Amino acid sequence: MDPKGNIALTDFGLSKEGQLVEGAIRASQSDSGMKTICGTAEYMAPELLRHQPYGKVVDWWSYGILLFEMLTGRTPFVDRNRRQMFKNIMQSEVIYPSHISPVARSLISKLLNRDPARRLGGGPNGGRDIMAHPFYESIDWDQLMRKEIEPPFVPNVSSVDDITNVPEMFQNMAAVDSPVNKKNGEGHHFDDFTYQEEGFIMRATHNPHEH
Repeated sequence: MDPKGNIALTDFGLSKEGQLVEGAIRASQSDSGMKTICGTAEYMAPELLRHQPYGKVVDWWSYGILLFEMLTGRTPFVDRNRRQMFKNIMQSEVIYPSHISPVARSLISKLLNRDPARRLGGGPNGGRDIMAHPFYESIDWDQLMRKEIEPPFVPNVSSVDDITNVPEMFQNMAAVDSPVNKKNGEGHHFDDFTYQEEGFIMRATHNPHEH
């Protein structure tokens, strides 16, 4: 979250290597996609647990789980017994509390479709189908991308590196870096990111033909 309350995705710890290659992206969207089992158990899509080839629509399932959790304070299939939780993910119906609106329930149920081919976001329009759902009717996506919509929460900070809003338990945790292969030449994929690893910047600006 920046000082103005805008949030951004920052954790790529489980990104699939090679997904940025056009051929790999096509494969991830096909029936013969990825087979690696990864992710947090409560958010795993059924096709992952069944060891079936999967595409990026597994992320839309996880998004449905996250929406449910944000509205209720818990995930829909959670159980202390891991085996039972996996069984719930694959078989159990979602129990919606009465305070969840019909439009929110509609969105979540479409995201938690156990058939990846019928899951919202799994069609040719991808995430645009999710953006077009009535749940987001009040959102101007172009304004949102330009950061012109006032966030519902703006942190009270004195500077960009003020960490007073970060819980102490996280401040005391050791910062562990996730090293990447610096020789893969993929730095250009991060050109629009706010932060770029210094080595990538240097390599991106270096012309190998200059002497």
